[in-house]
Amino acid sequence: DVYKRQTQYRSVGGELVAVSTLALPSRGQDLHRGYFVSEGPTKEEVDERTRVMVTLPDSNALALLNPDEDGLIVSATLLDTGPQPMGVSYVPVPNGEGIGVATANAGDGTLSIFSQQGHAGLAPTTTLNVGGSPRAVSAVEEYIGVIDTDASTLTVITLTGAEFAVLGTYATPESPVLVRGMLGSDTGPPVFLVMSRDADRVTMIRASDGTEW
Repeated sequence: DVYKRQTQYRSVGGELVAVSTLALPSRGQDLHRGYFVSEGPTKEEVDERTRVMVTLPDSNALALLNPDEDGLIVSATLLDTGPQPMGVSYVPVPNGEGIGVATANAGDGTLSIFSQQGHAGLAPTTTLNVGGSPRAVSAVEEYIGVIDTDASTLTVITLTGAEFAVLGTYATPESPVLVRGMLGSDTGPPVFLVMSRDADRVTMIRASDGTEW
């Protein structure tokens, strides 16, 4: 299904500026902005236009927002996911095919993973069981971090070739709601930053041994 936009024009500093409002079939939960990769994960190989994705938990879908040549959002294409997709992120995909997309599906404890199909599309690749109620996902290099808000855990998944494997599951502060991956060093293990709804801090977890920084 494709959903069209409405365009309004507002005066900003004496100039008319186009403002797009896009109608979607249900409420959005999480939004992620970045690039689709054309040939590989380097900056020289990305499409100049950014892509925006929105999870729609009430529709069990991911809305892929499509830009025009000027970068304005003109329509949205819906992709089927698992039940109640709560989080979305760019992630590595099997067989070294570059960058894909994963949604964290709270309804059945899975990740729906999509691979890029050309410059503008995504195709379902696999469903990965992680258990619990995953609500946020983030990736760095070949590692994927998944937050389970109900269990207050961070599960880290690593991709080697065509296989996903769980590196470890680590305790977080209560009610984690956001995760972001980063490299601890050029050669060291990845680090995930976890923000909690009920804690007055951001927790950094080194994935290889679960060390909290």
